Amino acid sequence: MNNTICAPVAQGRLTTHDVLCIFLLGCDDCSATVASLTADEVAAAMQANSHGAGVSDA
Repeated sequence: MNNTICAPVAQGRLTTHDVLCIFLLGCDDCSATVASLTADEVAAAMQANSHGAGVSDA
């Protein structure tokens, strides 16, 4: 895991505004990176799927 601070604040004093979340989606077979998504993109996709067909509440 690589922690990089992009904000001009000391380690341990970060707020949620100072943090960037990136999801790296990879292939189980070859470990290649398939996609890189921000948390906002993942949340939008999950929100769209929660109203779409084929999603069960089970």
